[in-house]
Amino acid sequence: MAQISEDWHGHSREQIQEYLRPRSELRLQEASKQNTFKLSYYLALEGNKGPVLSWVDSCLNQKGVEASLVWSIDERKSIGLLDVLPRNATKLHGIQFLQQQLGFQQDEVVFAGDSGNDLAVLGSAVPAILVANAGSEVQRQAKQLAVQNGQTDSLYLATEAGSGLGGHYAAGILEGVWHFVPEFRAKLTQMERSL
Repeated sequence: MAQISEDWHGHSREQIQEYLRPRSELRLQEASKQNTFKLSYYLALEGNKGPVLSWVDSCLNQKGVEASLVWSIDERKSIGLLDVLPRNATKLHGIQFLQQQLGFQQDEVVFAGDSGNDLAVLGSAVPAILVANAGSEVQRQAKQLAVQNGQTDSLYLATEAGSGLGGHYAAGILEGVWHFVPEFRAKLTQMERSL
C-alpha cells in the first residue's frame, strides 16, 4: 500500500473526486466500485473521450496527483469506464510485485486480458495473451504498445482460427498457454482426447 499511496501525495479519493467534479461527462460509478486507491467513473461512448481524459490528466497533474487513467468499455452495457488509480497501481505493477515477493521468473508467468485495464501488461515483457473477444480499440492499442516497447514477442494474439478452440475467453487463454508453455501441450492434448 505504501508504494501506491505515495503517488497521490496525501490527496484522498474524496479530494480527487472533488477536483474532477466540474466535468459533468464523468458519472461516478456505484460506491461498491470505489476503494481507497480507485475512483471509477462512467463516460458515454458517443462523445469524444480524448478531451475529457486530457482534462482529467491535466487537472490531477496541477494538483500534484500522479495518476494512471485506465479506459475500458463495458460492452454489455455499451458504456465507457474510467478508473483513476495511483500511477503505480496498474496490473503490471501488481504482477511485478508478486513476482518479486514469490520469487517467480518472467518465464513462470503468463497473463491474459481483454480490456483497457490490461494494456500495461499486454505491452510489457510479461508473456501476455490478448483473447480474441477483446474490442478492436484494445487490440490496436495492445499491438501498438508492444511495438513501442519492443515487446512483440511477449504478446500473443489469440485468434478464432488459431487452435480450433475459438480464441475467445478461456479458449483464448488455453491457446496462449499452448503458445507460451510447450510442456502444457501434451496435457492439453490428453485432456481433449478424454472429452
